[in-house]
Amino acid sequence: MKTLMEEYRENEDNNAHTENYLLLAKHFGTPDQVNEVQKILKGNDKRGYTNLADLQWMHKEINPYFAKLRAEQVLWNQKFN
Repeated sequence: MKTLMEEYRENEDNNAHTENYLLLAKHFGTPDQVNEVQKILKGNDKRGYTNLADLQWMHKEINPYFAKLRAEQVLWNQKFN
């Protein structure tokens, strides 16, 4: 089973940044945040890119969860390594 951090890193390697925002929202965020990121992903599929307003929203609302992900990874490493 992959850790959340491993999945995050794999997405980064595949340039799947918005998918990482969804990953963070699902793990740490609210249902409204998850719905918003899913809506952004649908818009990206139609447009072929993420617009500036959506990028700014995700950076403000979802990106802070990355610190929680790192903290979880540290705890996981301490427990299992």
